[in-house]
Amino acid sequence: MHHRLSIAAVTLGVFGALGALGASAVHADPSEARAKAGTPIAAIASGDPELSIFVEALEVTGFAGLVDACNDAHTTLLAPGDEAFRTLFADIGLSEREAMSDPTMMSEIVAYHLLPGEFDAAAFGAVDRITAVSGQAISVARTGGTVRLNDAAEVTARDISACNGMVHRIDRVLVPLAAEAGDLDFLDETTLLLTLPARRSLALVSLDAALAGQPALSEVAVDGDVRPLAASLAPGKVALYSTSANRRVVSVVDPSTGSALTATALRKTVWSLLPSQSGSRGIVLHDGDPTFSGNDLLGTVERSAGYSVVDFERGYSHLNLSPVRPS
Repeated sequence: MHHRLSIAAVTLGVFGALGALGASAVHADPSEARAKAGTPIAAIASGDPELSIFVEALEVTGFAGLVDACNDAHTTLLAPGDEAFRTLFADIGLSEREAMSDPTMMSEIVAYHLLPGEFDAAAFGAVDRITAVSGQAISVARTGGTVRLNDAAEVTARDISACNGMVHRIDRVLVPLAAEAGDLDFLDETTLLLTLPARRSLALVSLDAALAGQPALSEVAVDGDVRPLAASLAPGKVALYSTSANRRVVSVVDPSTGSALTATALRKTVWSLLPSQSGSRGIVLHDGDPTFSGNDLLGTVERSAGYSVVDFERGYSHLNLSPVRPS
C-alpha cells in the first residue's frame, strides 16, 4: 500500500531512526577578525540564479524569515543548486510542483540544510558531525581539501559571508531519512519496511529494538532505481517498483541482500501495488496521462488508466485498460 512521504516521516520521527540518535549540536564561533558582509543569507541565495529552487523552498516552508535580516542569530546555510534538486525530485518520483506542494517534506529538507550558528570551512575540518536546525545529524568527512557531508554531498563553494551567518554551496541535496522514505509496509510482525528512493535502498526498522531504545534501523542497497512504492509479499520477499531508461519494472527483492529474484516488465506507470495473500501474484494499478500525444496504440495505452495482473514468480503481466482510474 502506498503512503505519502509525510506518513513515513511521522513513523521515523516516532522511532528516532538514523540521524537524530545520539546527535549533539556543535557550534563554531565566528571569527571576529573576518569582515562581515552587509547582505543577509536570503538575499545572497536570491541573487544566485542556480539557487532558485532552494529559494522557493525557503519561502514555501517559511524558513526565509530565519535568514532574511541582519541580526545576531547567526545561521549557516548549506545550499544545493537547482540541478541537485531536479535529481532528487526525479529519484523520488515527484515533479518540482508536486514536491513544493508537500510542505511537510520540503520543511524537513530545508531544515536539514540550516545549521544553528556559524560554520566556516575551518570549523568543518574540526568536527566529524554537525547538527541541523531539524535536530538531525550530518556527518562531516575531510580528505585533503575536500569536505563531504553524509558521504554524499561535496562542499563546492565555501565561506560566502553574510551579515547573519555563512553560506556554503553543495553539489547534492542532503536528504533526512524521514523526508526520503517513500513507502512503508510490514515485512513481518516486528519489522517495518521503508523504501529510500534517493539512496536506492531499503530500510528495515526493528520495532522490538526501537521500543527498547536500541539501534533499530538497517539499510540495504538495492539494484536499480527505487521508486516510492513497495509491498511485502512473503518472508524474505519484497515487491519494488523501479524505473530506468523508460523501463518500468516490478521486481521481487530479497530484503536481506537487496538482490532481485525476479523482474516483471510493465507497460505503464504504477500508482499502487496490491499483492495476493500468498504473495505469488498481485494487481498493479495504473494512472492515465491525458496529456500524452499520439493517436497510435502507444498513445492510447499511455492516456488510459487501467491495471495489470502480475505473476511475480513467472515474471509475467497482463495489462487491462479502463476509461476511469481503478481504485
